[in-house]
Amino acid sequence: MNPSLLTPGRRAGAIIVSHSANDAFGFILVSILPLLAARLQLETRELALLIALGPLVSGVVQPIAAWIGDRFDTRAFAWVGLLLGSLGIAGIPYASSFGELITYQFITSAGVGVFHPPAAALVGTLAGSRRALWLALFFIAGMAGSAGGSLVTPEIIGRLSEQIGVDASIRMLTWTVVPGVVFGAVVLFACSRTPHRDHLASDRHRSLPAEEQSRRYRAVGLLYLGNVLRFTTNQALVFLVVAWSGALATQRAAPGTTEEQLGLTASILNGQLQAGMPIGMGVTALLIGARLRPEHERAAMVLLPLVGAVSIAVIPLVEGLGEATVPVAAGLVVISAAGFGGLFAVSMGIAQRLLPHRTALASGMMLGGAWCLAFVGPLGAEAVLEWTGLRTAFVATAVLLAASGAVSAMLPRDLLIASADRPSGPAQDVESLRGQE
Repeated sequence: MNPSLLTPGRRAGAIIVSHSANDAFGFILVSILPLLAARLQLETRELALLIALGPLVSGVVQPIAAWIGDRFDTRAFAWVGLLLGSLGIAGIPYASSFGELITYQFITSAGVGVFHPPAAALVGTLAGSRRALWLALFFIAGMAGSAGGSLVTPEIIGRLSEQIGVDASIRMLTWTVVPGVVFGAVVLFACSRTPHRDHLASDRHRSLPAEEQSRRYRAVGLLYLGNVLRFTTNQALVFLVVAWSGALATQRAAPGTTEEQLGLTASILNGQLQAGMPIGMGVTALLIGARLRPEHERAAMVLLPLVGAVSIAVIPLVEGLGEATVPVAAGLVVISAAGFGGLFAVSMGIAQRLLPHRTALASGMMLGGAWCLAFVGPLGAEAVLEWTGLRTAFVATAVLLAASGAVSAMLPRDLLIASADRPSGPAQDVESLRGQE
């Protein structure tokens, strides 16, 4: 094999690009939920359960995959995840009931989940001293894929339905298997002979004073709790946007509009708004990854959620703006997403620095370990909606995001700075890795 094809930069780039495909799979079903709800006569509670299943399954499998990856120094879950994710999406057209749809959502979510810990750990390894920036690029690629899945899927189905009908257009999702196989092969190639972690990291970690080791674990615990709150906010907002899109489409529907037409219109609107979340997360992650210094990490993790919380609370108040309603709502969604999602890469990078001997596990806990508890977001939002209405549900979600900032305020700033001054876990820099090849 040509060594020039296996340079660290190209390997990391291949994994980053594949992350886009992986996360696109995770958003395809959510983007067309209003249409599927109309076709399968799904209830609001069932929609909330479908949305909640994504983070629950994806989150539970990630720490498991991370532990196995660290224990056996394997990256196989990265390419296996892509295959599973695509197979789950390919099954959606054949779902004839809520139970079958749940099964395909389970398969997709499991595949999307197991990809993340080994992929994030590999990018961190290959990046070396530029870990924060490269993890931000990894995160942004995922957000781009999520946005693409949200925007493109309902648009394509809508356009094709005018020519070949809704049933045939939905069946086009079976072709998702093709990119799943292609990107799975790309990741398998990129993983070849790539070290998963620095095998000296355990010795370095054990050489630290016991008190500092304890402080590191406590800091990771705070990072984890903050991510739980942010991920829960994320999933609550996903549900609220679905509900708000359906309500807005109903308000604007012409007399005689069928349920299926209403569902398709709501899906297109929903896809546009859902796409604002990965855009807000990705742009913010890029700016932070490129410029945020360790001494400012805690401040960013306190202030950004407060800004996002205000934006979430304002979203339901823009219904009376006429033609400006959707663009303004989309802008608020972008700002909200910056508040809860622009910090995920930062938290993952810090956790890898603090636990250099467990990089995949650190990544898995910051992503999947927190993500698995986010299933309460849509369920809680749905309960508040049924109890007091949509606007109150948005406000409750905003309060949840603000609470994550309060948790981050307890992070030890001196430890965050000190950990950045030491070798950061799997930190062979790109040049040294290139030399090994």
